[in-house]
Amino acid sequence: MGGPGLFRERERMNQAGKALLDMCERLRSRAPDEEPPAPVPLEGAELWRHLLAKGGVPAKYQAVPETVGLHPGAKGWKGVPPFLTFLGTVGAGKTWQATRLFGELRAAGWSGIWIDAAEAVERVRREIATPDDGRTIDRLCGTALLLLDDLLAERDTEFARDKLSFILRHRHAHERSTIITSNSVDRDGRPSLAGIESVEPRLASRLAEGLVIKLAGKDRRLSVKGNP
Repeated sequence: MGGPGLFRERERMNQAGKALLDMCERLRSRAPDEEPPAPVPLEGAELWRHLLAKGGVPAKYQAVPETVGLHPGAKGWKGVPPFLTFLGTVGAGKTWQATRLFGELRAAGWSGIWIDAAEAVERVRREIATPDDGRTIDRLCGTALLLLDDLLAERDTEFARDKLSFILRHRHAHERSTIITSNSVDRDGRPSLAGIESVEPRLASRLAEGLVIKLAGKDRRLSVKGNP
C-alpha cells in the first residue's frame, strides 16, 4: 500500500529530521551548557542610583548619596501632610535634600516622578494640539509622589502659572504626596512663601498647610575652593 511514492516521501522526511538533529548537535557542541546570564540584583549605591534614575532624576542629582544627612524636619515624612516644601536661596541645598527624601520613598516602594518646574511647563506646551495633549498633566496629577523642583524659576507667564497651579491644586485636593523646592524669599531675601504668595496667593496658602522647611546659608556651589 502506498507504493514507491509514499516510501520516497518518508525517506525524505527522515533525512530532513536527521539533518535538523545534526545541526542542533553542532550548535550544542559550540556552546555546551550555555544559558543566558541571570540578571545581577542591584545593591547599595547602584540600586540607589537606579531608583533615582527610574523616577526621572537627572544624572547630576543621581549623585546625591543615600547617606546624605536629611534635614530633621523632613525625617519620617511619609506623605502626611501631603505637601512638603523646601525653601532657600540659590545653592542652599534644596534639591539635594528633596532628592534624598524622594530616593528614600522610592526605596520604600513608592512610585514617583521627579521633574523641574520649567521642564514640566515646556512638556505641557509641546503637547498642545498633538495626540499626547494632556499626557504630562495627567501623569503629574496622578502619580503617587511628585517632586517639583525649582518652582518660580520657570518663566513667569500666565500659561506657566495656570498649568503649574492646576497640577498643584489637583494634588492638594486629592491629598497626593508632593515635594516642592523653591527660591521663594521675602523682601529681605530670607526664605519665605512670600515670593510665591506675590505670584499665586492661593497656592502659597495651600503650601502653608503642609511642612515648610527653610534652608539657610550661602550658595554651596560658590563655596568651593578658590571662591569666596
